[in-house]
Amino acid sequence: MNHTPPNTGQVDETKTGVELADLMNVGSVDLQRMGSGATETLLREIADQEPDQGEVPPRLRDGVARGMRATVALFVVYLLTFHTPVVRGSSMQPGLQDGDRILVEPWSELVGYDRGDIVVMRYPLDPRVDYVKRIIGLPGDRIVLGDGRLWVNGVLLTEPYVESVDKAAFVSTTVRPGHFFVLGDNRPRSSDSREFGQVQSDLVRGRVELRMWPLSRLGFLN
Repeated sequence: MNHTPPNTGQVDETKTGVELADLMNVGSVDLQRMGSGATETLLREIADQEPDQGEVPPRLRDGVARGMRATVALFVVYLLTFHTPVVRGSSMQPGLQDGDRILVEPWSELVGYDRGDIVVMRYPLDPRVDYVKRIIGLPGDRIVLGDGRLWVNGVLLTEPYVESVDKAAFVSTTVRPGHFFVLGDNRPRSSDSREFGQVQSDLVRGRVELRMWPLSRLGFLN
């Protein structure tokens, strides 16, 4: 007859020590020969050796600091390199609204301009004032504007960026060398080459491709 020892409700410390040794990889420490007091002491020592989860490691802290310094440096270079004027008026609506902040490329003159580019230019009658317009005619282009429609070199242009046309305006001209013919997108409310004539290329400050502010309208321009 098999004799089953009575259940005294006590934990078998020898078995517990073996399981702890397997789980914690304590190496050559023999927990089988340890009592409950020694086992608790070892567990406290292991816990003391674990890193504090709430403390930021020095390498991570240094990396974050370096990243912040690099971000500040790039922002300073950005401010020194790019021109970020604020649009005043409604001549370029609907694409640009009064109060929009735009980004002007500093290298535009090096790569040249294309028909349809939005540019910041100095107002020919007062170069202290900046205007935002769209280049319609390049040097040598034949421009005809009438009845709200625009022809360049005999081709009728499709202008999806124009919301309001000016059917009363009429222009027929050829763009001179070193000049541009510019128009505002909001034709009835724009002062442009219909009024002040063709614009010398050295008055153009740069191409505009990005609207930076407000954030709800952040994006590239067409």
